[in-house]
Amino acid sequence: HQHAAALRRDLAAQHVRLAKCLAAVLNKHEVDAEVMRRVLRVSQDTARGRSYELVKHLYRVGVGGASSAQLAGWTQQSEEKERAYLRHLRAIKAVDHFSAPIGKGVAGSEPRWRLMVDMRNLYKETMVEES
Repeated sequence: HQHAAALRRDLAAQHVRLAKCLAAVLNKHEVDAEVMRRVLRVSQDTARGRSYELVKHLYRVGVGGASSAQLAGWTQQSEEKERAYLRHLRAIKAVDHFSAPIGKGVAGSEPRWRLMVDMRNLYKETMVEES
């Protein structure tokens, strides 16, 4: 958990440095809306790969979440690999693992995954127009 927190701090610090440097290059006296739009665009352009794909799918399904089998089908990964990666995302507090009722007339529950509230809000604020 400390490693994940350090990674988040480092990424935030890199974005702050980028904003300051962009402001200087653009002859701005402060970080304004234009600079922040450019920093956001860099974030969007570099948010690719497996984490992005999982977060995108989990955002789309909402708070009801998805099973690891569903996610594996959508991302074309093995369910075993997907579960391992989802455990990593849970360790950094990006996703939540929970049990959901199977459905009407069916007893029991199934394990599912969903985005944590903070990650859901972050995705909504920064990436939703790309979905």
